[in-house]
Amino acid sequence: MRITSSTVTRRYLNNLGKNYGKLNESENKITSNSKYTRASQSPLEAARALKVRKAMAESETYQTNLNNANAIYEAAESSIMNISQLVQSTYEKLIYGANGTQGPDEDLIIGETIETFADEMVRLMNLTVADRRIFGGVNNTTNAFEIVESESGEKSVKYNGISINKYTDPNSFPLSKSSYLDIGIGMTVEGDNSIDGQSALPITFNGAAMLGCGLGSSTTFLDLESIKFGETYSITVQYGADKKTIEFGGAATKEDNAEMLNELFEENFGAGKLSVSPETGLISRQDPEADFSVINAKDDSEGYGSVGIEDIATGYANNIIQLTLDAAACLKSGDKKGAARYADMIFASQTTLSLSIAEIGNQEKFIEFNQERITNNLYTLMSKQNDLEGTDLASEITNWKVLTSIYDASLQMGTSTIPKSIFDFIG
Repeated sequence: MRITSSTVTRRYLNNLGKNYGKLNESENKITSNSKYTRASQSPLEAARALKVRKAMAESETYQTNLNNANAIYEAAESSIMNISQLVQSTYEKLIYGANGTQGPDEDLIIGETIETFADEMVRLMNLTVADRRIFGGVNNTTNAFEIVESESGEKSVKYNGISINKYTDPNSFPLSKSSYLDIGIGMTVEGDNSIDGQSALPITFNGAAMLGCGLGSSTTFLDLESIKFGETYSITVQYGADKKTIEFGGAATKEDNAEMLNELFEENFGAGKLSVSPETGLISRQDPEADFSVINAKDDSEGYGSVGIEDIATGYANNIIQLTLDAAACLKSGDKKGAARYADMIFASQTTLSLSIAEIGNQEKFIEFNQERITNNLYTLMSKQNDLEGTDLASEITNWKVLTSIYDASLQMGTSTIPKSIFDFIG
């Protein structure tokens, strides 16, 4: 069988092209650090790599969500901390106004200053972060908090358009639910299309829950100055299921009377259950919802003095902003005794802020934990991706050198395989 020179040339060029293709493919693997550029080159590994890439994209989304959430929580914490400072300033102003000897004009100025504190609290609670009104629940169109003034000049607070005093349950306000972010812990949707709060991270807050809402239960004050030194007194106190009759002798000062009563309350009801303020006589309760009453058990005819007891049935506002406005109005009207009582209520309201700060702090720890989890997960996925798609450079460089040698040898073979033309002899 006769093999023509054109057949030899064609086969040689075909093999030379294959060798060059393999060399070029090896060079691409080295420069791109990828085992393959098309799925057809390794279908099984490409399918597995696609799953890894999808998991990486999801993890990166969760990481972005956590970073955004962290910024929101930092802003929320800063706002609540600033409100805490304003509450402390309000308390100091009220104490000064209640105990000072200043006249009506100065009381008016102090009251107006306290009102500016309330305005600043509203501004802080209407904070927008990442295009979200973070204290508005799911309300993202209007300010969550606003101060409205009646025709008589009385100022009140509204939350999402409803009077803050209307509901004691913060979840009763419209649009009060939280917005959530998926952070990769299995976000699930309930039957009513709401997000399961245990499966995602809340990124907006119920402002009514943060600062309180509704009216407190009845508030009781003891007139400590009515307790005279040397006289004997008998009062019956009911707190929840406990009902005790307490007898005591009057002390020299109202501060001593308060200290004595606090010791008796602790002895009869337990530590921290009841306490009386030495400044105003306000009785604070650990459980404001528990049944509570104080009455004089024995009267003058039995040789006992009468303790001044005042119950305010309507109670005070639970919301810190509303409480601040009410305190300012009290001071502006010249009611120094009332201002002192509001000072106690303002001071006690810091417990609500402390709980809100603690809740935010716990969520920040949760964010930090999940950021670390996502980072570790991404590191693992990147390692898997490199195993599936990445080139083993040491092995591939060795292969490239072998292919280079083969290609160079192929070129040398061409000098003896391809027939020379007349042009090779011209010169």
